[in-house]
This record gives sequence, structure tokens and C-alpha cells, in this order.
Amino acid sequence: MAPELTPNALYILKRRYLARDARGRVTEKPEDMFWRVAQAIAAPERDAERWAGEFYGLMSRLEFLPN
Repeated sequence: MAPELTPNALYILKRRYLARDARGRVTEKPEDMFWRVAQAIAAPERDAERWAGEFYGLMSRLEFLPN
């Protein structure tokens, strides 16, 4: 499920949070960033894959947005 983000939210993500290559070009979409963050948050858990899916779902529904 791809997150439904406002134009302003997309602007902020592109300027500050999406991964970039060596030339500074954005290399991921918001849903990729949410997966990256979800996997990092879930990494310490025993069932990290399941928890990454849970965290991704929460973030993509904009119910939980870590900072």
C-alpha cells in the first residue's frame, strides 16, 4: 500500500529524507523510505520481517511516523 501524501509532504520528503546517490539525485520513493525505516525499527525483534510489515502498514496509513 503506497502512502497518500500531500504535495507539501512529498516536497519535504524529497528535500530531507529520501535516499540519494553520490550526485545528490533522489533514488527512492516514499514507500521505499517507509520500508527502509520499518526494517530498521523492526531489526531488534525476534520476528523482524513480520514487525517490519506491521510498522510499514502503520506508516503508510500515516498512523505512526517516527522522527
